[in-house]
Amino acid sequence: MRRRTSGHRFDAGAVRRAWALALLFGALWLCLGGCQNGPSPGAPPKGADDGADREAAAIRLVDATGAEVALPAPARRVVTLLPSLTETVAAVAGVGPLVGVTANDTYPPEVRTLPTVGDMAVDPERVAALRPDLVLAGRFHGTTVVPALRRLGIPVFVEEENARTFDDVYRTIRNVAALLGEGKRGEALVARLSSRVQAIEKAVRAVPEAERKTAFVLLSPPPDVYTAGGDTFIGAVLRAAGVMNVAEAAEGWPLWSAEDVVRADPDVLLLVVGEGEAKRWIEALRRSPGLSTLRAVRESRVVTIDADRISRPGPRLVEALVEVVRAVYPDVVVPEGVGGG
Repeated sequence: MRRRTSGHRFDAGAVRRAWALALLFGALWLCLGGCQNGPSPGAPPKGADDGADREAAAIRLVDATGAEVALPAPARRVVTLLPSLTETVAAVAGVGPLVGVTANDTYPPEVRTLPTVGDMAVDPERVAALRPDLVLAGRFHGTTVVPALRRLGIPVFVEEENARTFDDVYRTIRNVAALLGEGKRGEALVARLSSRVQAIEKAVRAVPEAERKTAFVLLSPPPDVYTAGGDTFIGAVLRAAGVMNVAEAAEGWPLWSAEDVVRADPDVLLLVVGEGEAKRWIEALRRSPGLSTLRAVRESRVVTIDADRISRPGPRLVEALVEVVRAVYPDVVVPEGVGGG
């Protein structure tokens, strides 16, 4: 099969297609070499307070690059450089601590009114002007923005933006919660999310093996057919949903040819689309000489999945899981409110 891995980047957190495809691919390459640093996802971060209150003592925490970040007190003025980190802060502590975000941030809606510090290209001076006591960045920012901010004396915590599992998402939540002095809230959020994921996995296990569906994820419209391999957070969503990813054996975010997809003949096509993009994508599918011949296209088994939820490895990734299950297995009763969430 002719498959290539792009040098472009697709951000796990971006709403805009150009931003999404631009950042995630590059972030993956930075992580494929084995960048799993920091504490185990199954335990609170080493050195973190227990979240008893926001007046806790100094915080020291090791980030994804191995750098120790020291705060004299829980962060109160935070700038986030990835949409997934913005959503994580908001889920743990509300939008109150946020003083700046990127132009790609859209959720929760209140962040749209916050000052922006750039999009893919972040301006360190604009960040500094907001007087943050903490900047949350992704590993891919490490070669340019992070050193510049640290030279300005601004604490920067680099988080692993390219989660591969739900446990990776939970670890990020714990790290962010610890830095905000909200350890207990972080643990409660992780408990709610993990309980719901486990309940959904249990529900889909009831689907008979013969009725399990195969799926192909399209991260871009034809003719560029990028997809998600099994070692990505989107791959983790499909596994939890009981859906067999035809690209499970692939690594990262490979580029497939239309011939490869036709050969795989998936039961369902999952289109990861932004707001207002669904019609254009479906029209592109129907015009594609290869993809238009797929049974999934001819028999209208093409499902659109909200890009913001499934392309941002944050708390709403569980909502993406629910969306996939309901789309692929409409007869499965998805548990609601498990663990209080």
